[in-house]
Amino acid sequence: MKKLITFLMLILSVSLIFSSCTGETGENTTETPLSEEVTEAPAVGNITFIADGATEYKLVRAEKASKTVIEAFTNLRGAIKDTYGATIQLVDDFEKPGADPATRYAYEIVVGNTNREESSAALEGLGYSDSVIAVIGNRLVINGGSDDAVVRAVELFIEKYITGSSLELPGNLRETEVVEYAKTGVTIDGTPLSEYVIVYGSSYSDYAKIFAERVGKITGIRFELVSDKNEVAEHEIVIGSTSRTGIAADFGVDDFEIKVSGKSLHLIAPNKTALGMGCAELIESLIDEKTSYTLSELALKYTLPVSRDYINDIESFPLHWAMEFDTPDWMLDFDEKYAASMDPTARLMSCAHRGDMVYYPENSIEGIISAIMMGCDMVEIDPRLTKDGVFILLHDATLTRTTNVEEFIGKNGFPNSYDVSAWTYDQLMQLNLKNGTGGDGAKLTPYKIPTLDEAMKVCANRIFIRLDVKGPSNSDLPFWDFEKDIWPLMQKYESYSNIIYTWHSWFKANSWSLTKTYRAKAEALCGKPGIVFIGDQNTLASNKKTINAYDFNPGIRLSVNFGDIDYKKYLEENKDKLASYKDKLRTYADVHNGNNESHAFYAELYDAGINYFLVNKALSLCTYIAENFSATEYQN
Repeated sequence: MKKLITFLMLILSVSLIFSSCTGETGENTTETPLSEEVTEAPAVGNITFIADGATEYKLVRAEKASKTVIEAFTNLRGAIKDTYGATIQLVDDFEKPGADPATRYAYEIVVGNTNREESSAALEGLGYSDSVIAVIGNRLVINGGSDDAVVRAVELFIEKYITGSSLELPGNLRETEVVEYAKTGVTIDGTPLSEYVIVYGSSYSDYAKIFAERVGKITGIRFELVSDKNEVAEHEIVIGSTSRTGIAADFGVDDFEIKVSGKSLHLIAPNKTALGMGCAELIESLIDEKTSYTLSELALKYTLPVSRDYINDIESFPLHWAMEFDTPDWMLDFDEKYAASMDPTARLMSCAHRGDMVYYPENSIEGIISAIMMGCDMVEIDPRLTKDGVFILLHDATLTRTTNVEEFIGKNGFPNSYDVSAWTYDQLMQLNLKNGTGGDGAKLTPYKIPTLDEAMKVCANRIFIRLDVKGPSNSDLPFWDFEKDIWPLMQKYESYSNIIYTWHSWFKANSWSLTKTYRAKAEALCGKPGIVFIGDQNTLASNKKTINAYDFNPGIRLSVNFGDIDYKKYLEENKDKLASYKDKLRTYADVHNGNNESHAFYAELYDAGINYFLVNKALSLCTYIAENFSATEYQN
């Protein structure tokens, strides 16, 4: 599933080609792609847009412009005001149906893709990520093939032209920023992909935009996006259930189909999540190394396979959030994760509480794979023992909250008890997991309770694992023993540095001597000793022997859960302690809280000195890390 990520690395070689601006000497201002001949525009006198602190121009944007374009639009107005003292009116391009274009205001600075003909004319010959600044008649056009390109064009215009005491531009100005695309000339059955129209059902316009964005960034194609209410075109990519596609019948919850209909492709699925998976699959197909496709080879009927198939190949597992986030390559690199863990001055790090419990059931192998593929650094899981001695993953001692045990209990030879320990592994495999955190009303999924062995296999050399301590009710020891149960799995999958050694007052099954021994073994086998987390000083006070966190591995776990406390009060009362940890330790904390798990919350904790978060909303945190941090440097 991550062909997309590998291929996107080609974008790193993108070239930006800038044209030069014409001054009053009338030099050529037109830039075209390198493969085309440059044609000099006829000389035209300068046009004055702002002079003596006044202007008759209006700033125009599209009525439904994105937030980023609106922000750039507003910034342009502010720059004009600050530089020239001129107040310019802001308007959108809304017009009543049937309005005569001839009645439009004659003097306009047009930003983005508006209904003004000049907006599209300026983009002629340009691709998805290209941008343009052009004077056309009495209008100044600042535009791009995408929202990001529009923003770059506005920023360039402010930097280059909003200067001096007046704004005068050549009447033949056309300045472009042209990107070299990683892949061009894509065809389907001999028809250029650029001739395909993206058609969306009423609930799927967001998927159509994401589809156009991801394919456009690679190919340069500026797709036309239209509602399914428009007339049928010869070549279409239709997204969602429409009168063109029909309804998805007899589909499982995670099934989808990319279907050929005439000269078009139709994406259909029983729900929006599965449709997003289908869209992501088609995107990956279209942006691989090929340039020539047939409709038949793009067609696909996907049915969720048995779990062993995607356990063996996690990249073959379509993800529920595939249309929401495109994981950067560096967030999938385990060596980078290890380097970041060992460097307390490096980026913020993430731990998915019981795996990805937003898009999949908690403690499911699917949720663990999801956490890996979205770029989490660690996953926290809960091993328990079945009646016949198999380690499985389940948080509770009973099966009621997370499974459909009620359908089986006491029937056809199944146990009369809800306790996990009363069921054999084969009996548990007849149950299905409820979605998310389960409970009354949670949807039943096709997913099964996984084994610890399966979890270790998918996590090996991909992500850190923190094994939570679950044990018999009359003991504070875990079910598992590190030497007998965990180390053999590390050997089996040759993954020696991804198990976190957790040191707490109740972690009596694992002595400090044993920790040092196995960390040394790991280092001898793979060159990386395992990471150790100890409790902060409040927890350590109950130990017979206090360990100084600064003496060994830079990892410490705070003895609080930020979801259960007044976190602002905690940060204030413990600011000196946190300041002493900052840039010296990896400071790990449970921060999972449904109301507080926001980007602003993450920023506040990180600024206070906490730099490793255990969260429920793993994708939210991964998105925040991708947007605000970069890879940790390390030696390969």
